[in-house]
Amino acid sequence: MWPQVHEAKEENRHELLIGGKELNKNLSASNGILDPNIFSLSQLNFLRLASSNLDNIPEDIENLKNLTSLELQCNCLSSLPKSIGSLSKLKLLDVSDNKLESFPVEMNNLSMLTTINARNNMLNEVISFESAVHLSVIDLRMNKLKTVSNLFLDCRKSLTELLASGNEIDEISEDIKVLINLRVLNLSDNLIKEVPSGILNCSKLKELNLKGNPLSDRRFKKLVESDRGFIKQVLDYLKQHSNSKKSDSGKNKKTVDKPESPEIEDLCDRLNVLSPKENLIIKVSEDIKDVRGYLVCCVIRNLDLNGVKLKTFLSIQTKLHEGICEKRISATIATHDLGKINSPLHYCLREPEKILIQPLNKTEKVSAKEFYNGLKSEADAMRKQLKRNTTSGLHKYLSLVEGLEKWPVLTDSKGTVISFPPITNSYDTRIENNTSDVLVEVTSGTSMKKCKEVLEALVLAILSSDLAREKTENGKKILYVEQVRVLNEDENLRVVYPSRTDLIFDDKTKVLVVRH
Repeated sequence: MWPQVHEAKEENRHELLIGGKELNKNLSASNGILDPNIFSLSQLNFLRLASSNLDNIPEDIENLKNLTSLELQCNCLSSLPKSIGSLSKLKLLDVSDNKLESFPVEMNNLSMLTTINARNNMLNEVISFESAVHLSVIDLRMNKLKTVSNLFLDCRKSLTELLASGNEIDEISEDIKVLINLRVLNLSDNLIKEVPSGILNCSKLKELNLKGNPLSDRRFKKLVESDRGFIKQVLDYLKQHSNSKKSDSGKNKKTVDKPESPEIEDLCDRLNVLSPKENLIIKVSEDIKDVRGYLVCCVIRNLDLNGVKLKTFLSIQTKLHEGICEKRISATIATHDLGKINSPLHYCLREPEKILIQPLNKTEKVSAKEFYNGLKSEADAMRKQLKRNTTSGLHKYLSLVEGLEKWPVLTDSKGTVISFPPITNSYDTRIENNTSDVLVEVTSGTSMKKCKEVLEALVLAILSSDLAREKTENGKKILYVEQVRVLNEDENLRVVYPSRTDLIFDDKTKVLVVRH
């Protein structure tokens, strides 16, 4: 019997969490087969077997009748057992980062299921979930799906969040109009050419991401790709476009978008893009490319963060982390008081035990491993106290570094760790009310493009939130964004942001970009 299983049995635990090196060690000793005693722990309501070489879940899992959460992420599973459909109390199923090609049809029997995370698999179809009447959140990003339209009717009343970016979806069914409770829809990076007017019926929709699709309407595509984060503009365009199709005034319709007033500059907020300062140097290690290998930075100058404005600034980051950053999975933002930075900076990998950092809101420095273990213990205690498997705050991001032998850090010239993405940044470079100039770093394991999209969204959000200290004579805001060069270790240029191809907006944004 595996020691963790024995301990859970002796203490009559309701949770069993084994992952990473620990799970691989056990599997190696048992010829890759799970300890069958796991499936005699009928009291379990939370089972996590993650970040390992595990490639099979036996049918015996049906014995765990009290399971409410089953987490099998980051393994090598190519299929799930049919008996998983017998877990009548299951509410959360996480099978992300595996090799699944399909779900067993028996999963439709999971009537209590509320959340499915099947991100980054090889799924080519989605079964019917007609009986899963409580299914609210479905994450199907980075699969091989050609359609998700059957989910519209199956989950018409329950679905609130559908994430299906990075697939091969070429059409959005008009049936989307029945999703009356849908709040988040991400269909970016697919093959969609048209967006049906039925989406306007989704009256509770708060987040809509259609970037990276070959949309046939070029103006709409430009609006979508600008990533301004204003869903109202996207839906307004769809509404106007839908009405114009119904109208019979095509030939006489005026289609000029640009304001006719010659004083357009006086009506716009202004972004002044400044050249990079030579004294700020950031280098990236070669070995970080396989972990969280993309880093893009810029400096935002002359901010006003006095009083409640600091809280506004921090809340912008929180909203972006939940939205465009996809809960820090695709990207993470960290901000630093530029006056507290000791250049040059180095983005690299370190062993968790050797990372020393004073996290935000902490009074002393600890190793990243100690900080991680502390958060993990807090999360476990929180689940037991609240009798639920969800966590809040930093605790919900721990799985993003789980199983990694080395963790990414940003260090300064003294070797001080000022950022530990995607978990936290350092108290040493904290933002305060008197902070005026801010270094922004965005890291991603997805792409350089994602980093730039997040930075653009952040810059626009700051500009629209009245955090710029300077204004024009007409009361329009002026924000200064300074370029930052990120170099490889051999000092060759890796990326500069914002470049001349960044921060390009149409007239409706009412932002004038001035490049110095």
